Amino acid sequence: MVANRPDMSDAVEMPKTEIFTSAIIYDLIRFLPVNKQILTSTVELLKSCATPKTGTFNFFQEQGIIPDDVDCTGVALWALLVSGAIPENAVKTSVELCVKNTNKAKGIIETYLPPFNDRTGRFCSVALCNIMRVVYATHLESQAVDTENYLYEVLEKKLYLGDDAVLYYPQHWHFFYFLAQCISTCDKAKQRFMPLLCKRIVEGLENEKISEIERAMRVILGHQLGLYNQFNHVKIKIDKDVEVLMAAQSHKGCWDLCTFHTNGKGVKFYFGSEAMTTAFVLKALHSHQCSS
Repeated sequence: MVANRPDMSDAVEMPKTEIFTSAIIYDLIRFLPVNKQILTSTVELLKSCATPKTGTFNFFQEQGIIPDDVDCTGVALWALLVSGAIPENAVKTSVELCVKNTNKAKGIIETYLPPFNDRTGRFCSVALCNIMRVVYATHLESQAVDTENYLYEVLEKKLYLGDDAVLYYPQHWHFFYFLAQCISTCDKAKQRFMPLLCKRIVEGLENEKISEIERAMRVILGHQLGLYNQFNHVKIKIDKDVEVLMAAQSHKGCWDLCTFHTNGKGVKFYFGSEAMTTAFVLKALHSHQCSS
């Protein structure tokens, strides 16, 4: 769904089919007790949407509307890698193209892949987390040192609170969530980022003006990073988050759509879906049930 308002109250169906949501949802539900055919069908869809020759991915199922980007490429390649749908060497070839696509002045991986059209020079820390996840998984981190350093700077200086560093997403919870998934694939990155990431997450718990997706992210992170059992005040917050999420379930059994990401620059459009919200909440509730 796409909307002109951040609360998605004027949301309408997307005019074109996108694949980004499917890749994100796959990662959220792959260990949940769901119909395995859903997972199989999602992997088949993603595999069929890879751009010929490059193996990179576009936001839309129909290619050529906008350039391929490292955000969609990162989440799609991750899904295909962990599902075993394509071998690691094929993933590595596509990741190498992304790693080489750096801004000459900053050395940071750019969001969009050539041909850029009018989208050159764009960076988003959340998108970088998603591509760095497969950079680490394919052991190419030595070729992306400047990008890793930039992500640490975003975390250290709290640049995630500004639109420049988090171009396509609401601010800090999306960055925290995808950074945690990113570093989970590399012990060295985990050692570097984890202490400060945990500190920033605990600081961020004071904010109550958050969406259901962001609340679900807090629950997932609290259990994934061990914060729930480590700090009593974190446990209290997360228990409350779970109560709120359970109460928010609609009569249809799902959770309402809310903004997951935006189009970045220019006139703002907001994207989200019931399926995305529901997947995050189900992952959060499952994490809570397994860890409590």
